[in-house]
Amino acid sequence: MNKFTIKPMAAQGLLVLGGAALLTTSGAPWWALGYAVAGVALLRLGQDHSGGLLQPVMRLVRGHNIGMSVEAAHIGKQIKSASEHSQRQQDLTSHIYTLTAQSSAEVQQVQSSINHIAGYATELANGMATTRADVAAANDKAREAADVMQTFHANIGKLLEGTSSTLGLMDQISGISQQTNLLSINASIEAARAGEMGRGFAVVAAEVRTLAARTRALADSVTRQVQAIQQHSQHTSDVAAAITDNISQTCGVMGSTTRQLDEFAGSSARVSREIDAIRGIVDTVSTNNDTITENVGQMRKLSQEMAGAMDTCLAMSRKLTAAAQDGMSELGKHTLGEEAFDHLIARLEQCHRACERGLQQLVDQGYDVFDRRFQPIAGTNPQQYHTSYDGAYEKLFQPLFDAWAASVPGCDLAVMCTVGDVYPPTHVSKYCQRPTGDVAHDTAHCRDKRFHNGNEMLSKVANDTRPFQFQAYMRDIGDIFVLVSKPVYVNGRHWGGFMFALEHEALRR
Repeated sequence: MNKFTIKPMAAQGLLVLGGAALLTTSGAPWWALGYAVAGVALLRLGQDHSGGLLQPVMRLVRGHNIGMSVEAAHIGKQIKSASEHSQRQQDLTSHIYTLTAQSSAEVQQVQSSINHIAGYATELANGMATTRADVAAANDKAREAADVMQTFHANIGKLLEGTSSTLGLMDQISGISQQTNLLSINASIEAARAGEMGRGFAVVAAEVRTLAARTRALADSVTRQVQAIQQHSQHTSDVAAAITDNISQTCGVMGSTTRQLDEFAGSSARVSREIDAIRGIVDTVSTNNDTITENVGQMRKLSQEMAGAMDTCLAMSRKLTAAAQDGMSELGKHTLGEEAFDHLIARLEQCHRACERGLQQLVDQGYDVFDRRFQPIAGTNPQQYHTSYDGAYEKLFQPLFDAWAASVPGCDLAVMCTVGDVYPPTHVSKYCQRPTGDVAHDTAHCRDKRFHNGNEMLSKVANDTRPFQFQAYMRDIGDIFVLVSKPVYVNGRHWGGFMFALEHEALRR
């Protein structure tokens, strides 16, 4: 057991009392008050040359220091988690800010497109209104033309009727002229029979026959003219009927076109109303998006400030944890009559000496325990490595590690790691399982023959040369473990470190 002088205790008491006062005023937990009590006690001891109360007070200080280490680990874990969440929140807000900025640009582009579409829709509606008016006017003109053609067709019909009547009359005239001619011939015959008495009558008969012939010739000529007029009139009537029919069909088509234009105009009006509604919605979205962008910008700024504050808290937490662990590293050197902790320290010392003896034994057998020529083991993930001595090392130390871990209440493992690479050539049996290919399983259960230099606490175990270290940490499942360790030397050369990892509650029993 180390010897304590009284005056240094008084100085330590002042320091502890001052630190506890600061912690208490800043809202620290129960163990800060315990430090204040311990500080007062140490001040009294500094004035008591008998030192009779030294061990009880030191037990009190160490007990509270264990509590502080555990709480510091808990706080550090929470702050680290909060810091990671804060960083994640900052990343998310930055991403959201970028997306909202892009969304704002896209909304502005949509607004521009909608304005163009609205302009086109308005122009189209105006054009359709003009076209509809033109088609309606043309339809009216076509109907007027149809009415005129119907009147013309009717007049042509009357003309055909007149020519037919004229032809009938001309037939009668031809008949009369023919009959007159026959009568004149008969009269000539009778005049010839009468002789001298009928000579004058014969002259008259000849004149009548001549007149009848002329009348017939004229009637035939008129008949031919009337027939030609009738043929032309019939053709004109047929053409007029066809024109009238085409105009009627055109009127029907133009009427249908007018109705379709009316429907299109109605649809165009509805489209314009929908476009106006969409434009209103897009304007609202644009306004809301601008508000969101502004708010997200503020959130990003707050997240950055919070991340900075969390980084500061994390740094302070690490300092607090380091201070607590440094305190325990000093307090752990002494036997103070606490069964659990004193037994742990004694067992650590015994096993530490056994580790150095075992390594020396391997050296005496010709093994290079400082060999760094690591050979990758095929088919392992995380990657494991062999060395020139790991087989003999495993055969010697794995049974010892299992027995030592079982001998300490609440202990999870006992292990040694090399300096630098933080490489354990073997481990307790439960963490030396055969690789399965399942990365999650092998990461948890195949911890031997791997590099753990990314683990801050194991790195301190392997690389730190202080005579004793005490570290507390919170695992992912929420329970708190402590590491106690000592540096390991072989022929005066620093080989690495040996440690126990155990539940922190085991130190309170």
